[in-house]
Amino acid sequence: MENFSDAVLASSMANWRLFGKGGLVKVTSKYAADVAKMRPDLTRIHVRGYIGIAKYLSGLNARGIEQALGLPPGDMSAGAYVYALTRLPTFREVDFKYSLAWPDGKMPTPAEYNALLDRRDAAYGGASEGRFYPPGGAHIPQWRLNFAGDEPGIPGNLLDIVTDSTRFRSDKLHSPHNRPANWGRILT
Repeated sequence: MENFSDAVLASSMANWRLFGKGGLVKVTSKYAADVAKMRPDLTRIHVRGYIGIAKYLSGLNARGIEQALGLPPGDMSAGAYVYALTRLPTFREVDFKYSLAWPDGKMPTPAEYNALLDRRDAAYGGASEGRFYPPGGAHIPQWRLNFAGDEPGIPGNLLDIVTDSTRFRSDKLHSPHNRPANWGRILT
């Protein structure tokens, strides 16, 4: 470990898993998936951006996931695509962004935080001030994958499509959804 923040990052990564409730997932909106339809196969993506742990989303519908992740109101109104990572990120591929209570890992002052809560409450009450990221679940950790430019990211496989009438089940991570395509094959 080089410094204290490296020790915090290492500690935050200690319970990561590929399978089960500790499995790492990426959530995108149906809109983002529709934009990505230029790709022939939406069941496999290269994961970039923010990731989290499946257990914190278990039992939530699309709107619940949106609120828990601190996404802009309405982002998941058409559904949430949940992808499972096929491998764990390395130490140098991630930044620990603390909890989802801090949008982008930036800790606001108490006055700024209260203003964010007021904006969130107004937005979910029907009032809209434009696109913003409200605080999400204070108990939910988040990480940002660090891939620059043309680096593809970590392969991810579609695990679930969650709507307002369905709920995410983290036990789906016990199935082979997040196994790489060459699982069990000998590569030559």
